[in-house]
Amino acid sequence: RQWQGQGNGKQLVALAAWQWRARGGQSLLIEALAENAGARRFYERLGARFLGVELGEDRRLSDAYYVLDDLAKFDKDCQAS
Repeated sequence: RQWQGQGNGKQLVALAAWQWRARGGQSLLIEALAENAGARRFYERLGARFLGVELGEDRRLSDAYYVLDDLAKFDKDCQAS
């Protein structure tokens, strides 16, 4: 928790988006535990579009799926680091 709220997560997503775009990628699919409300809010604040929830392979936990469509919006965050 001591590292939360400092922008580190956004920097990591920005770097992943930048590297994926450099390889020709256009969007990122994100999977998070449906029960992890904090992670889900984080991705939603980044602008990820919610796709839905599915029961996970272990049949005990559900997975929430999101997609980041506009990876170019993270370019400025990579250049700032």
